[in-house]
Amino acid sequence: ITDRPANHEPSQPISVIDHRRRNNTSRGPLPRQRVLSYVNCTKPTNTEPDRKALSLNARSLARPNAIQQLAVDVNSCNPDIICVSETWLKTKHNPDDFSLNGYKCFRIDRSKRRGGGICIYTREKLNALCVEPLHNAGKFELMFVEVSAPDTPSTKYCICLCYHPPKSAYSVHELIENLTANLSHFADTGNYDVIVFTGDLNSLKCDDLMESLGLTQIVDKPTRANRTLDVLYTNRPDLFSVTVARSLVKL
Repeated sequence: ITDRPANHEPSQPISVIDHRRRNNTSRGPLPRQRVLSYVNCTKPTNTEPDRKALSLNARSLARPNAIQQLAVDVNSCNPDIICVSETWLKTKHNPDDFSLNGYKCFRIDRSKRRGGGICIYTREKLNALCVEPLHNAGKFELMFVEVSAPDTPSTKYCICLCYHPPKSAYSVHELIENLTANLSHFADTGNYDVIVFTGDLNSLKCDDLMESLGLTQIVDKPTRANRTLDVLYTNRPDLFSVTVARSLVKL
């Protein structure tokens, strides 16, 4: 056990924001609302500036007004990183129509089947690049992005975004095997101070896998009805806490 240095300053909260969904099924099907979870990181004030991230299941950015609704949320919480599951975007969709002012976008579209798709927006001032996984993840909606800030280049984040649909074109075993190989690889390189795995996994059970990789689920509240289907696992759970609020992005 190492004692804190004498010059260690008090910590302050850093907001990391995560969108969630909830269903109201008491009177039949109703429009599904998005729920905004504020994930507050705590760190020493003498390290790096506050960083914010936002993770959202949009269930189509291609529908009318969705990108404008997302822009309002972004302007409200001012995140540095935005992770979006279920973009429903295809190659026919012009990237300029789904851009956010001040951000660059990394995007994977689902081919052939309807729906799906993921993307990560990062603030233009950040150093961000899409990292090629060691094991081919082509058949999955899975993306790895490395992020660091110019003022703290030695602190690197590995952000992994995954969408696992209720009816997938692959077996659960295949996805678990790929996640195991790729997350183990990124953890073992020692290049990343913080690893975050987020997204909408629906009914996928991966707590044992994540625990074996040293990652902890920090979302401890239901995200849809009474189930926690949207996740945020990290190797630094001591940095995070979660509360819930509403978002403009909804059906």
